[in-house]
Amino acid sequence: MEFAAFEAISKEKQQRVINAVLGEFAKRGYKLASTNEIIHEANISKGLLFHYFHNKKQMFLYVYDYALAVVSEEMLDRLDFTDTDVLNRFKQMAILKMNIIKRYPQMYEFLLMANGDDVVELAEDLKARNIRYVEDFHDRILDGIDVQKFRKGLDTTKAISVAFWTMEHFTNRPQDNWELRVDSRVDYDNVMDELDSYLTFLRHIFYAE
Repeated sequence: MEFAAFEAISKEKQQRVINAVLGEFAKRGYKLASTNEIIHEANISKGLLFHYFHNKKQMFLYVYDYALAVVSEEMLDRLDFTDTDVLNRFKQMAILKMNIIKRYPQMYEFLLMANGDDVVELAEDLKARNIRYVEDFHDRILDGIDVQKFRKGLDTTKAISVAFWTMEHFTNRPQDNWELRVDSRVDYDNVMDELDSYLTFLRHIFYAE
């Protein structure tokens, strides 16, 4: 196994190293991230760090895979798949995503940085990972939905795509302003009211009366 040495250490130590790596990359980006800061925060030697991860790129991609796995687990394991209304599922998804931002702000900042930091040597690896993640996520979240709710003659595939993009924009927009990530004064009741207004609008457009 490529990361056998790292995964052989205690879970507590693994998490300490992962948190240190996530925090440093989130704060400084890939190019400026300092391994000296990472080993200081993780309380390990530089020799051990590069025993676990052979180089900076490998270290970055390991924690990127870790972050995607956490997001996927937090969302898919908590979705109520007995509700076959696709808009209700998208609402659940938006709420879970906001909860992830609140619970794991450093990890989410890392993911945002990773996909906004234009590093050529990471581009292909990140693209491949993102494609796999999105394809798997879409397949899971749309499993068993009831398309009979849509208006007759409507292209349901396009309607679902529009609804998904709307929810993505809604949950991404506050991140651009750093609101949900760092501002504890955010009024989540207002956020939820606005979310419901978008969903009401989409139901009116797409669903049969």
